Amino acid sequence: MIGILGAQLRALGHQAVWDVKQRDKMVGREAGINVLVEGFTKNSISVIAAMHAQGARFLILATEEPTEKGFNHGTQKEMIKRQEIFPEAAKFAEGILHLVPGENVTRWYAQFAPAAYAELGYAPSLVRPRSLVEPEYTFGFYGSYTKRREKILKRLAKLTNKEKAIKLVVDFKSQEERDLAMRQAK
Repeated sequence: MIGILGAQLRALGHQAVWDVKQRDKMVGREAGINVLVEGFTKNSISVIAAMHAQGARFLILATEEPTEKGFNHGTQKEMIKRQEIFPEAAKFAEGILHLVPGENVTRWYAQFAPAAYAELGYAPSLVRPRSLVEPEYTFGFYGSYTKRREKILKRLAKLTNKEKAIKLVVDFKSQEERDLAMRQAK
């Protein structure tokens, strides 16, 4: 997410810096604004609070849909906890960009900081060369591997009746590594 947003910011003429090898490194006020992807823990909030006390600035990129039962309708304990802890991190944010459309989503995030819907879209640097190799897998999946998603992926695998039905990438590799892995899927 950070790489996509960073590429879009660069395409618009802004300076955006990120290093996947230094994911935990934050910058002080003089160096810019830190963009954080939600999914906070008590420990990460402690770090954010300490950096904020030293003048660091933060913007949150929110990836989930808030609901009465927890993020994404509270279908998993992790999503319930993530929504419960979100306000603790959001109090340090100057703004929140959310990826799920809807006025109700904007209103929920706006209770903590100015919020707006943002689309992940095109930037020239995001275009990757096409692979000349025929993909081995029928489907590709990139993201958090939850029980709900596992059930869906198993159903997809059964539809194909192939040994190499689904290529999974669940360890949040760099864009380049993710794209290389996903090129193995149709």
